[in-house]
Amino acid sequence: MIKRILIADDDVQDIEFITQILHTFESHHDKLAFDITSIQSMQQLILSLEHSSFDLLLLDLAFEPEHSSSIALMDRFPSDLPIIIISSLDHYQKPLIAKKAVKGFVSKSKAEIHLPMLLEEFWFDKNCSLLDEFFSFPAPTFSKTQPGSFATNKIRYIYHMGRGHYRITFVNGETSEIRSSTVTALSDALQKQHIRDIVQISQNEFININLINQIYKRRDGRIALCLIGAPKKELIVSSHFEAAFTSYLPNG
Repeated sequence: MIKRILIADDDVQDIEFITQILHTFESHHDKLAFDITSIQSMQQLILSLEHSSFDLLLLDLAFEPEHSSSIALMDRFPSDLPIIIISSLDHYQKPLIAKKAVKGFVSKSKAEIHLPMLLEEFWFDKNCSLLDEFFSFPAPTFSKTQPGSFATNKIRYIYHMGRGHYRITFVNGETSEIRSSTVTALSDALQKQHIRDIVQISQNEFININLINQIYKRRDGRIALCLIGAPKKELIVSSHFEAAFTSYLPNG
């Protein structure tokens, strides 16, 4: 399906940044294509909405010198036009989110994470909250005590056992192996980074980055991790995946 998106922002760099996020999101969804239009002035915004129809408007509030004018203008937008606000003016979030057409409010500093989540909810009815992101798998592939769906914040560790088999360790200590068709679902989620809290540390290992209790460099220069609840188990990060962890180091 082709979705027409209008980006209204007076900053060229912000437009390029948002466009890049959209193209990344598009590349993760085979059946989705974006037709993106960008404008940089209030006059262009009015003309675009008068002469063309769009499936979504990504609107910056700090638009030209008078950002308040873009807020007032919202009541004149087509009633069926969904809007996602992308702005650094966070204090406008509560009053604007109450407007029927506004589908979400994204801070520019967190747009790379939160905009894809809103798009997932908007077009695919998928709840992708960072704190409660669920993945469902056929129940028969799990143990009798483990349900057929789980939230990623309940995952501690994932190990790829080879031949398409994965073992998942949950924060409560329970483990479960997934096989057959469920492996495809998990592999796709990991490769497309739909599971945002799960980070790869080696060819076969993935950990929940929110559960890191300690991170340090060993004498051999490799990065080592210890997770909450498993202080004695040292996990070594492969050199191919170190980049995701360098900012966590004291001198990172």
